[in-house]
Amino acid sequence: MNSQTSITSLLFILLFILLPSSTAYFSQYVIPDCNFNNNTYTENSEYQHMLKDLLKRLNISTPGAGYSTAISYSVNRTNDVHGLAMCRGDLELPQGCSPCIQHAINEIGKLCPYMKNAAVFYDHCYLYYGNETFKGPDKMVGNHTLRYNINNITKVNREKFYKVREKLFSELFVEATNGTSSPKFFAIGEDSVSSDLSVFGLLQCIPDLATKQCKTCLDYHVKDLPEYAGFSAGFLSIGYSCFLRYENKLFYTKPTQPPSPPPEI
Repeated sequence: MNSQTSITSLLFILLFILLPSSTAYFSQYVIPDCNFNNNTYTENSEYQHMLKDLLKRLNISTPGAGYSTAISYSVNRTNDVHGLAMCRGDLELPQGCSPCIQHAINEIGKLCPYMKNAAVFYDHCYLYYGNETFKGPDKMVGNHTLRYNINNITKVNREKFYKVREKLFSELFVEATNGTSSPKFFAIGEDSVSSDLSVFGLLQCIPDLATKQCKTCLDYHVKDLPEYAGFSAGFLSIGYSCFLRYENKLFYTKPTQPPSPPPEI
């Protein structure tokens, strides 16, 4: 990735498009990212065939596990295609994951036509493919980050909102990386600012990172909050290997609480 692309990415290259109602049940927005580089493939090329094979495999393997990676190897290895797909950690598998993954696979070629490296992030899932591996220290954080802010909160609540958000993500960071979360490297939670304002937060890493890598990735996004989120009522920060999101309304599915034990006689 060249430096110009990285700089552009850091300056809000997100494009939000409202989805038609037929897909709204799994996603409020679609966020395409076609700015990894300018490399393209042609119709009926070896790369296109490798890409189709990769997407077919991800479509099969992701919904049941919530996360999957794959590589389609070309004959001379110059047209290898690497990919990953991940669903949000609060979704029920496979039924909560499958529709979003299928839609992402169907749409990514339309959103980023003939691009050798592309990604699309939906409310419920994330899909990436490229002709170079997405793993490694240089891909964990920093060199390609997408950020999006929504409406600022009222001035009256700003100071407390700032403190509550900081405390919430400090707690979510520990929960996501202490080895007890299910699924791995995932945490959701909420905290109240006032009687009519709450913060709902989410952190998630791809699950095949080492714990140290996940911590590094999430720490990068959490530390960005004061500079990039400011007093926004909602914020989304997406990297190659992890993402952060919060809103002032519930956007995830709360875990089902186990039934209370019967009273002692």
